[in-house]
Amino acid sequence: MAFGSITINPQSGEETKQEFQTGDVIVIGRRPAPEQLCILLDYPDVSEKHAEICCHTRFWTIKDLRSTNGTKLNGERLSPGLRYRLESGDRLAIADHELLVNSCPLYEPEPGPQVFGERMYNIRGVDVPPGEFLIDSRIVRD
Repeated sequence: MAFGSITINPQSGEETKQEFQTGDVIVIGRRPAPEQLCILLDYPDVSEKHAEICCHTRFWTIKDLRSTNGTKLNGERLSPGLRYRLESGDRLAIADHELLVNSCPLYEPEPGPQVFGERMYNIRGVDVPPGEFLIDSRIVRD
């Protein structure tokens, strides 16, 4: 059963849709390793391993894998190596490709206190575990 999906090049006439489940780690790139779950974008401006999407139980994240030409989330360039929380309707831009995030889980913090390591921080109503940061209301892992 699919947990969410990504549409590649929506409204282009050549769109494709891939479905993913909790626990999936998807590498987006021109030549990801054959054993990896991937979204293949065969275009010279796409790095071999360009970005990575992780499908967590309560949210999805994207990380630019220090690609040559960068990754954009809703028009904003991502800082390489940081994880950004994705939401349904988000648009990713990689070279001349657009990826539309469909049906990923809506992030909702679990009720009650949570323990992640030794300390938990609450910033703008979002619980942020140690080693993670909140940028523009999206969790980013260092």
